[in-house]
Amino acid sequence: MTERYRRAIVEIGRHTYDGRPNELHQVMVEAGFLPDPTALSPAEVMQWWRDMLQELVGPQPVTYSTESISRLMSTFADARSEDHPQRHLVPPREFVMMSRIEFGHAAIFGGLNATFHSRAVMDELDGVAPPLTPLGHVHDEWVRRRGLPYGMQAR
Repeated sequence: MTERYRRAIVEIGRHTYDGRPNELHQVMVEAGFLPDPTALSPAEVMQWWRDMLQELVGPQPVTYSTESISRLMSTFADARSEDHPQRHLVPPREFVMMSRIEFGHAAIFGGLNATFHSRAVMDELDGVAPPLTPLGHVHDEWVRRRGLPYGMQAR
């Protein structure tokens, strides 16, 4: 995956989590997700992503359930209605694997009825907040020992 697309993936998440619709819309256009910038407004793009990432933008900690994966799949793939946002989006090749990873995470977490601070995990991985959990502290030490960048840092 190129740095351009890796960065776009991280920025899409950050703008969604932080509620920045104009910046999210711009990244979607620049990354090729939204070939026609006028097809969806920044508010529509934001709502689509917030629906997709509900467990990350809602109250924390969150409990994943079997409904989590159903909602995620419906939001992403149910484009039966004429005005469904997915009809206007063209995910670049590099993003296809990312959706599979998201679906896999949701299925595992939902099957386990896992409860955790999902937003804090993303904040830790992006390097915008200190670790919240013991595992987060171990990961942080591992990343720092190796001199690896966090999600929001350039590679």
